[in-house]
Amino acid sequence: YPSLPREIDDDAQLMKFCRMLNTHNVDKEQVQVLVENAWRTSVQIASMSVADQFFHAIQHGDADFFYEEIVLEGHFFMEPIVYVAAKAIVLKLVENAAQEGPLHTQVAPLLSIYNHLANKPMKSSGFKQALLRKGLNPKRHQFPGGSKLAVIDIDWKMQIHDATAIIEEANLMAGNTSSLEERRAARNEKRSASATH
Repeated sequence: YPSLPREIDDDAQLMKFCRMLNTHNVDKEQVQVLVENAWRTSVQIASMSVADQFFHAIQHGDADFFYEEIVLEGHFFMEPIVYVAAKAIVLKLVENAAQEGPLHTQVAPLLSIYNHLANKPMKSSGFKQALLRKGLNPKRHQFPGGSKLAVIDIDWKMQIHDATAIIEEANLMAGNTSSLEERRAARNEKRSASATH
């Protein structure tokens, strides 16, 4: 490489390079074809807005996107109570990713997450229209208890993170939280008992 500028100035080297280019067969049609590979796809996704990434993730069942944006980074930009609610929604998606096949994903929680990620929050009707434009058709599903809610069938997948490990960690943390609450309740009971005696 350091000798390249000198060699370009050398007419004999330059002529050899020109002859090589002139004799090299080039498929002119193939040059026009875009290469589809993982690198190109990742560059395309990286150049999308958060809103576009959101809908791309729904279309492709990319639970990794939601896990990274909400669980791993959400506590930086969300109010604590909103973060806890959004995290619970995403952990449900992660749980679905650990199972096989498409599952009913409620539209309302997705809208809630969208409104916290995007700079332009949407109302329910606008969100449903955006889903339709992206080829996602919400339908009404009757859940146990009689409530009919809008859902989308999505086959959630995780290719970067381990869904099973995330669920196990979440369950462990929930167990720790409940044991803390039990200890607090027992301590408060002791205090109440000692205060009455």
